Amino acid sequence: MSPEFPIYDLELAIGIDRSTFDLGIDELDALPVGVITLDRRGNVLRYNRTEAEYARRSTDSTLGKNFFTDIAPCARVQDFQGRFEAFAAVNDDGYERFDFTFPFRWGHRAVEILFCRRRDVESIDIIVTTQHRPILEVDIDAPKAIARKREREPRTVRLMRHDAIWHDDLISGQTVWSRECYDLVELDPGATPPMGGLRAFADPSVAAELDVLVQAAIDARVTYGFEHRIVTAKGKERYAQVSASITYDSAGRAISIVGRAGDVTDRCAEETELWDRANFDRLTGLANRICFENSVENALNDTHNIGRTFGIVFIDLDRFKTINDTFGHVAGDQVLTVVSRRLEASTRPEDLVARLSGDEFVILIAGFDNEGIVDSICGRIIANLAEPIVIDGRVFEITASLGVALYPRHGVTVDELLHAADSAMYESKASSTVSVVRFNEDLQYERHERATLEHELHRALAGGALELYYQPIVSSGTHVIASAEALIRWNHPTRGIVPPVDFISIAEGNGDILTIGAWVIASACARVRASIDAGSPARSVAVNVSLVQFRSPTFVAIVRSAILQANIPPEFLTLELTESVASGNFYETMRTLAELKTLGIKLAIDDFGTGYSSLAYLKHFPIDIIKLDRAFVAEILTDPIDHAIAETVVALANKLHLEVVAEGIETIDQARCMEAIGCHKLQGFLFSKPISEREFFGAFAVAGS
Repeated sequence: MSPEFPIYDLELAIGIDRSTFDLGIDELDALPVGVITLDRRGNVLRYNRTEAEYARRSTDSTLGKNFFTDIAPCARVQDFQGRFEAFAAVNDDGYERFDFTFPFRWGHRAVEILFCRRRDVESIDIIVTTQHRPILEVDIDAPKAIARKREREPRTVRLMRHDAIWHDDLISGQTVWSRECYDLVELDPGATPPMGGLRAFADPSVAAELDVLVQAAIDARVTYGFEHRIVTAKGKERYAQVSASITYDSAGRAISIVGRAGDVTDRCAEETELWDRANFDRLTGLANRICFENSVENALNDTHNIGRTFGIVFIDLDRFKTINDTFGHVAGDQVLTVVSRRLEASTRPEDLVARLSGDEFVILIAGFDNEGIVDSICGRIIANLAEPIVIDGRVFEITASLGVALYPRHGVTVDELLHAADSAMYESKASSTVSVVRFNEDLQYERHERATLEHELHRALAGGALELYYQPIVSSGTHVIASAEALIRWNHPTRGIVPPVDFISIAEGNGDILTIGAWVIASACARVRASIDAGSPARSVAVNVSLVQFRSPTFVAIVRSAILQANIPPEFLTLELTESVASGNFYETMRTLAELKTLGIKLAIDDFGTGYSSLAYLKHFPIDIIKLDRAFVAEILTDPIDHAIAETVVALANKLHLEVVAEGIETIDQARCMEAIGCHKLQGFLFSKPISEREFFGAFAVAGS
């Protein structure tokens, strides 16, 4: 079996040689996953007990019948049948994995499907797991009679993959480890292994918490799993991914635990690197804007801040451009690094210093009761920055303008507080005598402007002043247009074209984003329909989705309605989601994504590599497309780390059968570089900036243009 087997738990269940074909029905019934064996025409040859329990039907009632016409004859299963028939038409020993919402008798349920096929067997195994995939709880080599009697002798652990396996007998206190378990913790195989698997080697800071989690799982009668740091017997630090299931006797007493663990140190290091790049400034090592805004959001949600306040200090260095222009960017970067260290030295351990961009810094002053804390910190900042900076014999004198905003007096959202602190900073910069300014009533003008823009946006919605611009996405190598991204613009009567960055946050704040989002999706689908009717080349359209929009309970219905109203093939619509969808309730997110996938549309992760970047959701979320963030493309020719990350993302996507679109392509060299590492599609100003609907569909109406 190839090392990139797609379902982690199923490889344990079916065996390294994909030996489900060779198991008897009693052994199949012992598996914790549903197994249906069909011939290539869809007739049921075997149907194990777990699958019968999922579907709430007897195994006898299914054997010999056609799964698609006799057992599950409904419109929803037709999609499933199409996948099966396409899979059955190929004669090799491959497999196919996908997520599916299956219509069981008792209701729809999200499951994970694996088709398994061998060249020398004229049947196909369909393996089904629920979203909570259990691990193998009993040794399938042991006779069922022994399993029923629950013999107290330690069972032999059947190692089905290269993971560490252990079995704890909670009655006798005996434990059995596989050789891989000893290797993982670097323990002498002749030593007596401890109970509890790897918890005996857990980092002391989390050991007690892990014990609580395991006991809670025992009490709740559920499987458990977690990742944690271990310190091996030889003192080496590693990260392990652990999962286990618990067996109970007839009295409900926990009698044994079967667990397994894998070394995920390398994967954790990769995720940590992605996280660091997404959340920390490369030059100074400070938090970046994303990290800072998340921290402020956490402070807003922290119940410990009820009745207390916290502060934001916005800092802009005075005349810093002169340093760059006179001495060059290398000297400027060195100055910024020194300034960063001095800002950190001016704050308390619980405060957070971030670099927003260029010479702009911001500080989150953690919750306090005495506002004098803010004055004290600002005073230290001014004093520390006043000390001359000496670099290569040159002396640099640095001053700064500071603006302060306090929660909740000056704002109750991240945007309001940052805006208030920014406004106060500009007031400080305009003054020749005051270095620190708190937001005050005289700074309400910009807030008034925002309120005016909000009112005008509401009128624009009713007056049809919003329109869609389109930016082409081209195929690598040929640079032929493959699809397009729809981008909203506001045609303001006096301001001209207003870009979304100036009004989307307003719309998200007042709820107009739901109306705007529905209009964008419907308009994009209607445009696809018009192109089809006009005989233009069939191209899909991608639409950006706001997090507020995604979390709306009516979102899926809005998408479904737009597709039906326009009468277009659903695969012609792609929804681009930001990585922030991972920040919400996992199960609600999975439910929404599953419902969207049942519509037949495609899903893309936009700006991949930023925000809540994690490889985990590539496993759990039914994503079709990764859009590599322009931050990695911009310096791919000069920064080997950016090149390595882009190359790794493309390689990972190919393994997972995902498409990669590189954003922000501005030069032919960038395009060639992305093509060389296997990127599938490209988007950026090199090919076209976003243009109006009329310009786009007029200029690119000819096939192959």
